[in-house]
Amino acid sequence: MLAYRETGEFVGPSELMRRIVELKRTAEHGWLRDVSKCAPQAAISDLHQALMTFLLKRRQPGADVGFPRFKKKGAGRESVRLHGSLRVAEGRISLPRIGQVRIRPAAPVVGGRICSVTCYLEAGNWYVSMRLEVPATQRVEPEPQGEVIGIDLGVRTLAMDSEGRSYPGARALRASQRRLVRAQRDLSRKQPGSKNRAKSRRRLQRRHARVRRQRADHLHKITTHLARTKPVIVIEDLAVSGMLKSRRLSRSLADQSFGLLRRQLEYKCQASGARLLLAPRFFPSSKRCSRCGWVWTEMTLKEREFRCQNRDCGLLLDRDHNAALNLRWWGEQQHSTAEVAAGRAETQNACGARVRPGRDRRRGGAGHRL
Repeated sequence: MLAYRETGEFVGPSELMRRIVELKRTAEHGWLRDVSKCAPQAAISDLHQALMTFLLKRRQPGADVGFPRFKKKGAGRESVRLHGSLRVAEGRISLPRIGQVRIRPAAPVVGGRICSVTCYLEAGNWYVSMRLEVPATQRVEPEPQGEVIGIDLGVRTLAMDSEGRSYPGARALRASQRRLVRAQRDLSRKQPGSKNRAKSRRRLQRRHARVRRQRADHLHKITTHLARTKPVIVIEDLAVSGMLKSRRLSRSLADQSFGLLRRQLEYKCQASGARLLLAPRFFPSSKRCSRCGWVWTEMTLKEREFRCQNRDCGLLLDRDHNAALNLRWWGEQQHSTAEVAAGRAETQNACGARVRPGRDRRRGGAGHRL
């Protein structure tokens, strides 16, 4: 930071690592030799990426970006990334400078070279997430058959497709709201710096971790079913950050987690060979009649049924179902006129069958518990 203020340039990662090597030779910082070299290397790499992102965003017109801030000890997720001699066998993982650590459950690891592992602390438990490198493969899959399906996301019901099937949300936060309030109240009454306060904080962290896992598990089941059974899926490009500014709906919207659902659909559709289409953000899916195209401009959130005012139509349908039908109509137009942004050239071979290139790098999900 000082070098940037004085000269306008940053110290490179190689220079920072050289200075850390010099500090290891001093008596005051000799403890650095007891720590794996991977820890400072990963920290310097993350710092370099944050500074490059800061410079890139600062050059954009009208962008107000602040200088990267250092993490406070104990704030955020505590983690360390390691690489080098990493081995997993018989329910144990061998980490540099740490040695062999038992993992639970002792599940078999996918074959391949372990590039790096990330050990992180969550709710009082340590987890390890592994990044593997496997040989690249190609799987030839048939062209997806079936109709386009539109999916409308909502607050009362997580999703409803154009076939009339609804997918209820987990509502994990609402179900655990009472226990979270009690845990937060118990934490606020503990003396700062005491052991009882630390125990109460861990209990609250476990409550939040349970809510997060319940929500993620529920979304995984829904998105896996959609990606494996539906060839073309259409959803809206929602402005989730703007929707969360609503005082009355922010908690319910956050509990549904639309962003996580979209992210899961993106990579699962890519892996299964399905296609995911994003309707424009201002497409009037809820206000447009799915039969005649009439737009109800004055429709509010209180209206749960769509009533078409066109005399020749008179459609009366559930609001979410009507929106899903409009998304399907939009997806059929896009699907018939042009291919998706990925392009057919990257997903076809000479015989016309779909080819999904295998990924040579995989990152673990929740990880194994240490």
